[in-house]
Amino acid sequence: MLSNKKTVRAALLEQRNTLKKSNRWAELNAELCQSAADWLSRATTQTIGLFYPIGSEPDIRPAALRLSAEKSGLKLYLPVTVGKEMIFRQWLPQQKLIQGKFGIPEPQNTECAAPDLLLVPCVGVDPLGHRLGYGGGFYDRYLQKADPRPLTVGICFSQFAAAQFQTEPFDAAMDWIITEKGAVKAAPLHTIPPQAL
Repeated sequence: MLSNKKTVRAALLEQRNTLKKSNRWAELNAELCQSAADWLSRATTQTIGLFYPIGSEPDIRPAALRLSAEKSGLKLYLPVTVGKEMIFRQWLPQQKLIQGKFGIPEPQNTECAAPDLLLVPCVGVDPLGHRLGYGGGFYDRYLQKADPRPLTVGICFSQFAAAQFQTEPFDAAMDWIITEKGAVKAAPLHTIPPQAL
């Protein structure tokens, strides 16, 4: 029998927090950034939604910034929480961010958009690409309402990419998973826009 999400989430967060205290976290993060940069360099998208890392989450901002410098016209976006919903505002690295809900830095007074490629932080991912997050449901709600649905890429370290937990109908499945070991196509549960590959 699969464990419930709350139990698995607590165990994975404890493991990831312990990893963050070691030198290995920085090594894995650098490798993950390289994997992300390699994969993203082949994407034809012009708008990428990423995340500002909190706690022991991987920090993929260096990969996104590198790609932004190399690719003319590419725009980066960060999530902003509005009540129980989430929108994306353009991230201008030179602009100061404000503390948003849950203490996560957010852009303010910049362009809103629906990115066509979304990099999503994952506490864990199951073998079918279902994401385990923090339990707030922000990404699940965003992806349920997004039309068209963005190409969705889960970001986590490989040791968290084969988690076993009970899923629910509203749990969003990722299209791809990127870890320090590379990118893997995850869920064939919906059509992936060909222009985003």
